[in-house]
Amino acid sequence: MSLQFSGRLNEDALRKAIVDVHQRHESLRSTFTEDGAQMIIYESKSPHLDYQDLEALDKTAQQDVLEKYHYQNARSPFDLFNGPLTRVALFRLNQEEWRLTITTHHIICDGWSLGILLEDLARLYNAGCSGLVPEMKPLLFTDYVLRSVQYEESNEYNEALNYWRKQYEGDVPVFEIPPDFPRPARRTYKAHREDFVLPAEIAEKIKK
Repeated sequence: MSLQFSGRLNEDALRKAIVDVHQRHESLRSTFTEDGAQMIIYESKSPHLDYQDLEALDKTAQQDVLEKYHYQNARSPFDLFNGPLTRVALFRLNQEEWRLTITTHHIICDGWSLGILLEDLARLYNAGCSGLVPEMKPLLFTDYVLRSVQYEESNEYNEALNYWRKQYEGDVPVFEIPPDFPRPARRTYKAHREDFVLPAEIAEKIKK
């Protein structure tokens, strides 16, 4: 995930927000045993922040540095055993322009999680800029695991399990949505997409 900042950036508040986000989410400070059987959650494990000041370079040279970093970053494997499983880079283009890139391994973070991470990062950063302490109780992954285990031992879980077993006794029905055009004889992943860039004002109204 890469973010573009326009305006004055409080570097100290951002650095602290990045550390606090990792303290808030156990998965971000986790590693795994070599056999993959266990997940290890560290009490404290913050990612290294790769900081680069590119203000002395022209626009073309800055873009070359960014593209080179993203190219190498995307091809650099994570160490699941030693960690960390997140990487953070901050690029200063000038006093009013910044780029922040956050890279995570998919084993600890998916697309939905990135949205939560970004929301928490924004709240922590804004609080840091104002000198406030946000009321954000950590939502621990270990608490979720414990609740899941407890649920699997409950009568409610057994009732739900028996319900769905009864629903799908025998053959599972085939779910087929009628398409707008005939399907090809051989299915592929070929597709098409249309991208449209919205003006900032419209994008802001959509968010609101």
